Parts: sequence; structure tokens; C-alpha cells
Amino acid sequence: STGQDNVTDMWTAWTKAATNSIIAAQGRFGTSAYRAQNWSNPFELSITIDQQQTWIVGFAFKLDGTTAVDYRLLAFHDQGTEQCYLQLNATTLTLSAYRGNGTVLGTSTVALTQGAYAYIEVKVKVHASTGTFEVRKDETVILTVTGANTQMSGANQANNIRFAAEGGSANSIGYFDDIYICDLNGLVNKDYLGNTFVESLFPNAPGTFEQWGRVDTALTNTRNWQSVDEMPPNSDTDYNVGSAVNQRDTYNFTDPAVDTEVFGVITDMFIRKQYAGSRNVTPVIYLSGTAYQGGTAYFGSDYQYTQQVFEYNPNAATAWTVPVIGTAEFGIQIIQP
Repeated sequence: STGQDNVTDMWTAWTKAATNSIIAAQGRFGTSAYRAQNWSNPFELSITIDQQQTWIVGFAFKLDGTTAVDYRLLAFHDQGTEQCYLQLNATTLTLSAYRGNGTVLGTSTVALTQGAYAYIEVKVKVHASTGTFEVRKDETVILTVTGANTQMSGANQANNIRFAAEGGSANSIGYFDDIYICDLNGLVNKDYLGNTFVESLFPNAPGTFEQWGRVDTALTNTRNWQSVDEMPPNSDTDYNVGSAVNQRDTYNFTDPAVDTEVFGVITDMFIRKQYAGSRNVTPVIYLSGTAYQGGTAYFGSDYQYTQQVFEYNPNAATAWTVPVIGTAEFGIQIIQP
């Protein structure tokens, strides 16, 4: 998932067209949003992940400007082959489901409103005869397709998801925000999440563990959390460094703005290896006196982001709540490969 309030990191996992960018104050809640403007590109925003037959995708979308040409809001690809896609129809602003060869599978009767955000969710099953394509607008189903051919390649799967994928015109300015992507394999998140808000939180105070060293070229930081609180990161201007196995740094973070249902926590580390040697790291969550490690994060000599999803509160194996997130510390730990 990604929200556009702080998204310098998203380009490490996503590919975007060079002509488009993050625009401040265009998000749904006063945050930033991703602007897709030159819809003649093969895609505006794209992510390649694992192969799945069924995908559930949610995103906030606003059409700001007019369009004289139909265009793809969302497309599902198997490698380079477009399996199926969701089209915004220019004259009516309704949504249509299409097979990759241009065969229309169904059209909604409900239209989007120009200049206003709608939260769109799509659930697609890729199959040559039993494919499905369902669309929701603001948590209400507006289009259902069953028993359809939603497949163009030789396999009933997709591994590349594209937003603003061709069509439109120079005046077609679309804003995307609060994106989530699920498959059927999550612990709990394997269906529609509903109207979802993605919020970024940042270190704001020291945690229990401060075992890494601190490098600060400006000589202004007194605690380790101050070396990792910037967005975007300032690379080698200030940073924390560790080398010994089990060295751990944890930090307190800003609290979520709204007390609401939480579908998961994503840790995001910006790291690189300074020297040769066999060291890896893992995200760590310190909660109720216990440190919980994530999976191994692999990285090289150049800075890169590595994300991990925690669908459950690891302390109780239950859903996260905003109060629990407020008491948790998040950080990093060195582990032996």
C-alpha cells in the first residue's frame, strides 16, 4: 500500500512516467497525491510483484480536467501481456471492464464526478472462462462480471499492475491517492479493505535501544532517532551505523492522526552496506517488553528502501489498534546471514 503524503520511497518499488510527480495538497485529506497527466504513456504508475490469479486493488481517484478520450484507470498484466483493464469512459465518466484485446465485459451505470475524489476498488480473477471482474465505488458494488474470459496470455495470472495505463489526452489530469493491493494469501487482508487511508509516521523520540553509532556531519543531533527522521532521507548527511550481530536501534514514532481500524503496519528502512562482509538486517518491533523481528532484509552498497508488512500486532496475534501503535517502538537490528 502507499499514500502520497510522503512518497519519496515509493519509486524504489514503483515505476512512474517521467512527466508526472507528487503534487502537494492534492490528496484527499490535505496531503499530496500522485498526478498522472500525460496519458499517452504506456503507463503512468506501475508495480511488478508476484504472480497471482486474483488481485484486489483499492485507490482514491479524482479527475481534474476534461477528457475527450477513454482511458485505462487500472490494468493487469502478465509480464508484457495485458490481461484485462478498467476503463474510464470519456463521455459518461462511467467505468467499464475490458479484456486485454478490447472486448468490453461490462459497464457501470454509476458515473464518477469530475473534480471530486471517489474510492475505487477492483477485484479481478484472471481466467479464460471463469474470470471475474467486480468494481466498487465508495464501498458500493457498481459492476459485476462473472463467467468471463479475462485472460490474454497463456497463463491465468498477473504480476504487473498499472495505473493510468494509456489513453486520455493532454487535458486529462488524474490524481491517485491511498492505494492498496491485496491477493488471496494474506493472513487477514485478502478481500476488500474498503475506503482506506495510508498514513506515514516518522521517528520523533528515542526508543529503548540505542546500540548503533551515530554519524552527523552537521553536529546537531544528540540522539539516534534524529538521524532517521527526515523525508526525504538525506543519505550520508546524518545516519546511524552498526556492525555487530544483534545490535539494535528502536525509536518512538508520531501517533496516527485518527483512531480508526488498522489493516496493517509497514516498516520502511532506507539502508546500505558500507563495507564488504556478511551482515543483514531485519526490522524490529519492540512492544510490551518484547522485541519482535521481521524477515531478513537484503541490500547492497547503494541506498535502497526495503519494506515489510505486519498484518498483526505481533505481541497478541490480533489486529493492530491505534493505541497499540502509539506505544510500540520500531527500528532495525543486525542479524547474521
